[in-house]
Amino acid sequence: GRVPMQRKRGATDPRTAKRVTTSVVLDSNIYDLLAVDGPTVELILAQISERRLQIIVPRTVAEELWLSTFKGIPMFFPTEFTGNTVGRVGLMTCIDSIGAGETFDAHIGSSRKVNDALIADAADWRAQWLVSQDARLLSRMTKVTMRCEALSNDKFRSRVGMLT
Repeated sequence: GRVPMQRKRGATDPRTAKRVTTSVVLDSNIYDLLAVDGPTVELILAQISERRLQIIVPRTVAEELWLSTFKGIPMFFPTEFTGNTVGRVGLMTCIDSIGAGETFDAHIGSSRKVNDALIADAADWRAQWLVSQDARLLSRMTKVTMRCEALSNDKFRSRVGMLT
């Protein structure tokens, strides 16, 4: 017969675990705002602990944060790392997914803002919300997808407070 798999001590049984209701990708510029906004960080922490919110960090955001004064992903709250989602030579690493990149192609247009397009594609693939202070990124995201909603930081703060 089959030997039952053992779970680590304290691991959640996936059959009974409450699903996360909202997944979010934060653009790297949002971490700058959160560094000086303790109340919002506390609200995010509370929603994460209630499994109402999940913060996803795509590889491109992690790389931008590494190059910033943070020198990595800030430890404000738990996050889930994900590779990028565009399967293209010259853009992929071994941790990325092999995605078609439809959102990447639609987002980049003629701008050549590769990082924004990679973040948009990962958010569209993995999250319900993409949060940024970059008006161009938000505007383009709104035009190229209906799966992931583009939010400013102010709208995000308001929405996080209303999650139930």
